[in-house]
Amino acid sequence: MSSSTWQDHFKEQLVGLEPPREGSFLEMALSEGRITEKDYLQWASETHSIPMVSPQFFIEMQPDPALLEKASLPWRSTFFPVAEWDGHLIVAGLERPLQLPPTCSFVLATRENLSLWWEQLAEHSNPLEGPDGIDLGVTSDESLDLPSFDSAPSAAPSLSFAGISVATPVLKVAEEAPLEPAEAIVVEPASSPSIPSLDPVASVATTPTPAPAVEPFANTASSLINVADISEQTQTRTFISLEPTPIPAAPKQPIPLKNNPTLEKHSLSETLIEIKGYKMDVQKTLTLLAGAYPKVMMLVFDEARKSLIPLMWSETFVAPSSVPRIPLGSASMFEIVASTEKSFHGPVIPNEINTQFLTVWNEGAQPGTMTIVPLIGGGHPRGMILGIGPQSSYTMAILRYAEKVSNDLMKTWKLENHNAA
Repeated sequence: MSSSTWQDHFKEQLVGLEPPREGSFLEMALSEGRITEKDYLQWASETHSIPMVSPQFFIEMQPDPALLEKASLPWRSTFFPVAEWDGHLIVAGLERPLQLPPTCSFVLATRENLSLWWEQLAEHSNPLEGPDGIDLGVTSDESLDLPSFDSAPSAAPSLSFAGISVATPVLKVAEEAPLEPAEAIVVEPASSPSIPSLDPVASVATTPTPAPAVEPFANTASSLINVADISEQTQTRTFISLEPTPIPAAPKQPIPLKNNPTLEKHSLSETLIEIKGYKMDVQKTLTLLAGAYPKVMMLVFDEARKSLIPLMWSETFVAPSSVPRIPLGSASMFEIVASTEKSFHGPVIPNEINTQFLTVWNEGAQPGTMTIVPLIGGGHPRGMILGIGPQSSYTMAILRYAEKVSNDLMKTWKLENHNAA
């Protein structure tokens, strides 16, 4: 049975090495080569059922300095928040403290990956100075014994996701499987094997529950993991993906498109009159998305901006004989995007307008994933790009890719959003 503390587990390698009066004993042992980071991370993940963040996460996403203000903790280069959902922090680090506020969850990360972000975050942090294991001035309710496993860790808390959560994890680690730097955690839904998640270091068995209501994703790094809260009482499930999954390859040939046969004016009428090859530009954009979304469409606002007009769409749609407008001003996924100028990404919540759209354009079938990205040009909404895809397209990486491709179209037409954050 493995030791509950890294000092006990690696005690033979630590012979003759005295803990520092200040700073981390673990980092000292790693720096002097007494133990390897790979061996330590594998031991910590297996022994304490802690997920590990993939290197791709730190490369493809961006740090958010505002997260440092969400909790009064001694942030430092090997311990800081990397994401948030509804006020719940995901904290990445080299070693888990004995105590964390109930609104925080810990994940492992390598020093090299952490340093990629800390260089940008350090100037915004106000770390509390002091030796590890000593109260650094926070109240007793938030006290931290940093960073030691001197007592047995508490059971891993379940993760609640706005009404759905991950139950206490059951560790499933292959015997003698080496821990590669790019490995991370898989949290697998019991009935949704197609959902992409992280490479396994630990696997969580969970109990199914209905999908939550979908909220629009804010176009910020803080929205990449949306965790509602932590609770040991919840017994339902969902998945968490810290690693951006690969983007499905686009078709090698441009996908065939159909055009709206009407000539009614819309929000891009004057712009497209001046762009001779705009149909090829739209075709290129929709083709790039067709790997993740078998059905893709471009919509534009009418002149009064009270409805949306489907302008061009892939032949994979069974188009109606007459193309109806999609009304705005009432509850729908389109209204969310129009009013917030943020993307919609996820399953569709049934209501009158949403159901009408699926009836007309998707033969009434409920899509695994619906993504609607606003087209913002010169600081003003011009239209939307829509994709209907399988459940496997419900990842943050694919959403960010769809947003980039859509914004690139506005850049091609010199209508990029100069006010974008």
